[in-house]
Parts: sequence; structure tokens; C-alpha cells
Amino acid sequence: MTPGDLLVSAVSGDLGNFEMSWSAANWIKLLERVVAYDPAPSLCGASFALFYRVATGSDTLTIDNSNSPVKSQFITYRIAGGGVPVGTTREVKSGLLDPPALTPGSGARNFLWLTFGATGFPEQSDRSLIGAPSGFGELVVASQLDGFGQSLRYSLAGAERSFAASSLDPAAYGYSSSSQAVRCDAVAATVAIPSIAASGFFF
Repeated sequence: MTPGDLLVSAVSGDLGNFEMSWSAANWIKLLERVVAYDPAPSLCGASFALFYRVATGSDTLTIDNSNSPVKSQFITYRIAGGGVPVGTTREVKSGLLDPPALTPGSGARNFLWLTFGATGFPEQSDRSLIGAPSGFGELVVASQLDGFGQSLRYSLAGAERSFAASSLDPAAYGYSSSSQAVRCDAVAATVAIPSIAASGFFF
């Protein structure tokens, strides 16, 4: 880890019928979204949070929540030449897992755009997130089964794009099945990180 690098860490958890909030010492929480428990289907819900900080060389991230979820997933980026991120989230209760449009507010400049999709119970194990939004690459998926023998999957997906623009409206993530609609409440997020290095970003 190089001091001065920007660290961005996303976390998601199956919500079930629990209320929760995320916290992490010495990190800044940029985003947090909880999709409330919906009794149809049972135990349907998800939570998402995103933290960032400038690396000092000793940057352990310990994330606490107010009520332990069944499962949690994590994705962390190390970015050299990145400024202060901005972002937004949206609930996805039906339709596509589509990250929201974002206008950072600093005009057209070179941004590293990150998108995230957090799905909760009950995403069946017969399909998974395999497609990044159009124009985005480096798809990363943290996914696991529920551990209760029900073959249900929780996933956190992230993708990135370096692009000069004043705003961006990402397309949706893609599933490995013919049905592209979410089967449970989910959270989608879009983050923009401005370049502060003359030569752009390094990962």
C-alpha cells in the first residue's frame, strides 16, 4: 500500500428482516442504503455502504454493523491519482439492476466511474451476475450461498470505467439467465472519482 493512494471499499449484506447500519473507524462513509424488509418474498432485502480514505500505509478496515447480516460481501479498490469521490444510490425493487445516473457537479473532466450492484435474499444459485454495464470493464463479483441449504445467493458486483464527462447514466448489470430482472430487493450505486494526476489513474 502506497501512502497517498485513495482506498474505496464497498460492503453489502443480506438484510432479511433486520435493521442495520455500517460504521468504520478512520474511514469516511460516502454512501449507505438499506432496502427495507419486504414480506413478499419472505426475508427479502439488502444493504450497501461505501467507505473511502487516503492511505497512510496502515489502513486496516474493520466494518461494524448494528445487527449482523446473514452474509456480507466486500470489494476494495486502491487508486493512485484519485481525488475525493462523490456518489449516489437507488433502490431496485423490480426490473433491471441498473445503477443510477450521476452528475458530480464539477463539470466535464476525467473521472474514474465505479458502479455497484448489491443483491439480497433470495437470488437463486442457478444464475449469477456476469455482465458489467455497457462500456464498463473489470467486473468483480463477490458472491456466496446462504449456508442454510436453500441454494440462495448473495452478491456484490463492481465495475469501472475511466471516462471524461460531466455526467453519466450507466446501463444495467447482466445475469447469466434469460431473466434479467432482480428477484429480490437490491441496491445499485454509481461513484465518480476525479483524477488529480496529470497522467490519469493507476490501479
